[in-house]
Amino acid sequence: MQTERIAVSHPMQRFSFVGADIADAVTTTLWRVATSTSAKIDAKMAVMPYPGSVVALAIASSEAKVKGDMIAQVEVNNGAVGTDILTAPVADGASSAYSTVKAGLIRFNAGDTLGADVNCSADLNPPDDLDVAVDVYVIFDEAMV
Repeated sequence: MQTERIAVSHPMQRFSFVGADIADAVTTTLWRVATSTSAKIDAKMAVMPYPGSVVALAIASSEAKVKGDMIAQVEVNNGAVGTDILTAPVADGASSAYSTVKAGLIRFNAGDTLGADVNCSADLNPPDDLDVAVDVYVIFDEAMV
């Protein structure tokens, strides 16, 4: 019997972050979700085991946004990054949004922390009662599977 070895050249991983009762007129840093149990853990960031880059961002909220701004963005080492090239603004009447970017534009190193936040305007409607989930997708450079 002949077997074929199949490899993934650039493994992709999703990191999920959640927030409850997102307030208007603030930037809210979200809590990381443990991937094995989907339970909130006491950390707002995920530590990256390999160098790589962020390639996508997606947001979903508990209700459709009527008006105002609600924009998801990525954080590396506790600072917003790539806000000029990768944000996910939720349109009026929608409850989700996503955005992608070419690999290599938003870089991180092994040991860097990855997070997500949501930036809301003062006229956000519905205000103060939206629950959100943000997924950040990364591609690792040196991981071998």
